[in-house]
Amino acid sequence: MFRIILLILGTGFTAFGQIDFEKASWEKIKAKAKAEKKLIFVDVYTTWCGPCKMLDSQVFSDRETGRRMNAFFVSYKADAESQGRALAVKYGVNAFPTGLFMDADGNLVHSFIGFRPVPEFIVEANQAMQATENGRIFTLYENAYEQGNRNVDLVYTYLKFRRIYNLPTHDLLEKVLKKMPDDSLQLPHWQRVVIENTQWTEGKGFDWLLMQKGTPNIKNKIEFIISNTVVRAQEEKDKKLFQKALTYVDSVEVSEKARELKTRYTMDFSAATRDFDQLADAAEQYLEQEIIPSLSADSQRANPEAYQKAIDRLSSVCWLYSEYVKKDRLTKVCDCVADVIEKEQNSVLLSHYASLLYKQGDFENAVAAQTRAVEIARNSNDESLADQEEKLKRIKRKKL
Repeated sequence: MFRIILLILGTGFTAFGQIDFEKASWEKIKAKAKAEKKLIFVDVYTTWCGPCKMLDSQVFSDRETGRRMNAFFVSYKADAESQGRALAVKYGVNAFPTGLFMDADGNLVHSFIGFRPVPEFIVEANQAMQATENGRIFTLYENAYEQGNRNVDLVYTYLKFRRIYNLPTHDLLEKVLKKMPDDSLQLPHWQRVVIENTQWTEGKGFDWLLMQKGTPNIKNKIEFIISNTVVRAQEEKDKKLFQKALTYVDSVEVSEKARELKTRYTMDFSAATRDFDQLADAAEQYLEQEIIPSLSADSQRANPEAYQKAIDRLSSVCWLYSEYVKKDRLTKVCDCVADVIEKEQNSVLLSHYASLLYKQGDFENAVAAQTRAVEIARNSNDESLADQEEKLKRIKRKKL
């Protein structure tokens, strides 16, 4: 549910994951691997197997392992005593856990038996990756880097491969920068490495970027890094990291833009961390400072685009209020919406307004607002009509 909030309000939300095990038929697993030009990894396990459970809790849930496996493999779990029995028999599995690495046609390229901690599991996966050209090239550059090769072209290419496969680069970059002379960043090749691989608002690379913030493309990069760090703080529920990221917004944005961004980020972070009182404070500030001023008649005439954007923002914030804000704090947003719907025939906004009224216990006016939303959706052949009609039924039954 929180992911929906973040997408609506505009910052997005990126999960920092684990191995994604597909739940599909074996034929679909092979088809997916072939379409994505990946190998297949099969975890053959039993429910009573202790080492199998250790793989789940210690290895498959590891963030770096998950990203790496998701980049190069389509992964599948096979219970050898249930849905995976035929697969276990076909590949002669009689000890658990067994890891099977295959090509997209199901031909075995590598396997292992027993528990492997993360470093050893990665070694097994790397060995399997030699079966594909992309895997061979990636591990070639990775091995050269890990053996201490710090040639700028090699570092650039290795980190580029990691970005292509959605693997983190920031910490590796920082390890390189810490051992380099300070004047190295005067060289264009190393500047390119820093610009493309700095991911968080910390470290030598980010400090250098801040000193170059007057350059337009670098300013855009800093904005992206701040947003990326906010998302990371949400995922890790790290308030200190979040507050630190906010401190950099003022350094790269004009005051009004900085205020808007910080308020929006605060709503996102509060939703992700379930701090609904802080969320209500931020939402009210967002309403007063960023939405209401753009909804006046003068604003509508002077800047129709900004006016429509304000209505879209109001609709998003209404949904947030109806889902997460206590009913004793709904008056301001209800008054704002009431003014707008007198002028605008907007079924989505009306439907959100109905939810707010319902939450306040004003069932009669909630029914009236949702009825109008249904009529507008019907008259405009809106694809949301069926959902709007179903919502009206639930409001009438007081089952929203």
